[in-house]
Amino acid sequence: MQHKKIVFLCLILSFLCLLTSCGGERVTISQGASMTAYFTYGDKNVDNPLVGEDRQAILTMFSGKKLYHENVPCAFTEKACLIIDGKHYCVADDRCNIIYLKEQDQYFNLSAKEYDLLSEILGYYGLTYPIEE
Repeated sequence: MQHKKIVFLCLILSFLCLLTSCGGERVTISQGASMTAYFTYGDKNVDNPLVGEDRQAILTMFSGKKLYHENVPCAFTEKACLIIDGKHYCVADDRCNIIYLKEQDQYFNLSAKEYDLLSEILGYYGLTYPIEE
């Protein structure tokens, strides 16, 4: 009887470990990915490649983030995004620290510090708030 309890507990622990380690898709971006700042709203018409430290910072910031499908209270537009290997990573027009991955219809969160750094980098390339349609 004791043996069955141990086996049962091991199975439950294995299942819980599997759930926590495999839970959901994550952002994957290759080191060689092309990356472009794309802003077309108001008087903005920006289509500039990101290079060097800016590119590396965003690659590090986005890679490995957990994606989810939930509805979020933020508004997104393709008119303000990063295009990374053809995928649109849209920033919220209300300064929300969530990124929308359009092609997968999924979202991921940035920390406040990451969001501030992203805003600083994209501001250098011409992003201003509010993002107007």
